Amino acid sequence: SETQDSIHLREARQIAVQTEAVYQTKLAQEQIERGERERTFAYGIAGLLALFGIGLFVGFVQKQKSNRKLKDLIEQREFLVKEIHHRVKNNLQIISSLLNLQADEIEDVSAALAVAEGRNRVQSMSLIHQQLYLGEHMMDIDMRIYLDDLTEHLVDSLGFPGQGIETEIDVQVPPLDVDTAIPIGLIVNELVTNSMKYAFAKDENGKIFIELFLENPNNLILRLKDNGRSSVDSQVHSQGTKFGSGLVDILSKKLKGKVDRNHRESGYETEIRFRRFRLGSSVAEA
Repeated sequence: SETQDSIHLREARQIAVQTEAVYQTKLAQEQIERGERERTFAYGIAGLLALFGIGLFVGFVQKQKSNRKLKDLIEQREFLVKEIHHRVKNNLQIISSLLNLQADEIEDVSAALAVAEGRNRVQSMSLIHQQLYLGEHMMDIDMRIYLDDLTEHLVDSLGFPGQGIETEIDVQVPPLDVDTAIPIGLIVNELVTNSMKYAFAKDENGKIFIELFLENPNNLILRLKDNGRSSVDSQVHSQGTKFGSGLVDILSKKLKGKVDRNHRESGYETEIRFRRFRLGSSVAEA
């Protein structure tokens, strides 16, 4: 019986050892499987992060390419617009030169003066396109620079030797758009021409004052006056040429302007209040 008990005890121990071995094997297998699941999960997360990173990188590269393409398109557009202004300026200067040559061939003084005035009107538009071509903003006109150039040209063109005519310009407006600047430039051209022709004698000194300012957000005011002699025929001064006077009225109406012509004790004054005008694009964007 002792022998049988010993056998049973050994069998029991073997069973216990086998059971423990099975348990440990199963436990190890579960740990291995859990580790595999964790690694698979980690690999999945890493893969997703990698894909996300690749997506970001690809998106960044595509955005950079798109930005470069957009920048190239903008630069091409700017070049083309500048080239257009350059060509328009050159064509207008050619017309101005032709008119100048024609004026030199005309013996009739009145006819030659009329042609010269036509040349100055063309030149007033040419100066606009010159500033657009040379300026930083392709659609905005700095009216102070423009009016300085325009009046300097007119005084040189229409003044007599020994005559000292000065211009005083006060511009208190932001840059204007082309559709507003060109009519105003032509109006100033006519008014300055009118003063040069009728307000001063050939050997007389004088001054022409030009003001351009915003009365309020809705009204733009252009005021031009001279200190010409009161003995000058005021009726002739106020009317000027029929063409010039009519052109001022037409251009003023285009910008919904109201023209007021006033005789003063010394000289003559024209004031135009415009209601339809636009500021330059760079100002509007700001």
